[in-house]
Amino acid sequence: MNTENTNKKTTCNKKTTTAVFPVPAQVVADITGVSPSYVKKIRNGVRNDSTPAAALVKYCDELIVDGHSVLLETVTDIIHKKQNQ
Repeated sequence: MNTENTNKKTTCNKKTTTAVFPVPAQVVADITGVSPSYVKKIRNGVRNDSTPAAALVKYCDELIVDGHSVLLETVTDIIHKKQNQ
């Protein structure tokens, strides 16, 4: 039995995952008037999200994610129509 690999430690933290947003925190920060680090903390759940500024950041993220989905669907439809011509 080979026990050589059982003592190796990994640097991968499998307990946390980061959400992928279509827009960088800087853009949301510019729109909502808060700092990019505040946006990142709200997204990661580090800051309390019961403040008005946090609610605004969350709402902005929701609108951007929804708008991004609609944009992708629209572009896909346009491309498919163009290919079928």
